[in-house]
Amino acid sequence: MGKRFYEYLIEPIENYLSDGELVYFIPDEALNYLPFAAIATSDSTYLIEDFAIAVVQSAEILRKLLQRKNLEKSGFTDGQKLLVIAANDFLMYATAEAKAVANLQPKSEILLGSDITETIVRKKLSNPYSVLLFSNYGKIDAKKPAYSALVLNKDPNSEGEPENDALLMVHEIQKMNLSLTNLVFLSACESASGQLYRGEGTLECKGLF
Repeated sequence: MGKRFYEYLIEPIENYLSDGELVYFIPDEALNYLPFAAIATSDSTYLIEDFAIAVVQSAEILRKLLQRKNLEKSGFTDGQKLLVIAANDFLMYATAEAKAVANLQPKSEILLGSDITETIVRKKLSNPYSVLLFSNYGKIDAKKPAYSALVLNKDPNSEGEPENDALLMVHEIQKMNLSLTNLVFLSACESASGQLYRGEGTLECKGLF
């Protein structure tokens, strides 16, 4: 199946990609569900092995992103602070991912394992971080998107407190001051889920903002 996608979507334009390092995809409708990185190439490798891949919602958004000066530089700058969170021990690859990303930036902080409670994460997020990575379990509430959440761990010393239900929900995150954060990356279960809107892609919380 991956090779067939390659034949239809990539092979007709692969000559244009030969000198590129980063490929942007602007999918529409059902293509929003396609994991472009996993497309198998003609030599049985995966597309992500040949190119860095980015998915954006529209050409206009891409144009605006490319105009931002902070995207002209690759990698992390010296002044950027990175916070990496992987709170679920049972997701071993998530933990490995978190460690690998944290190693990319000397000024990174990493929170790992079953001791990482909602209380701890809330306290950390009260500090300014340029980049956040959640390599974590998440869940989507399709009927009440504001209650979609990142799943953390309960603090046994704070049982019964509403801010210690181990679920960092969308409506709770909205109340936080993250104005100094430039990038949030969700490597979380169900984070690509949601209702599909023509021309906009998959949105989990349309109408909340």
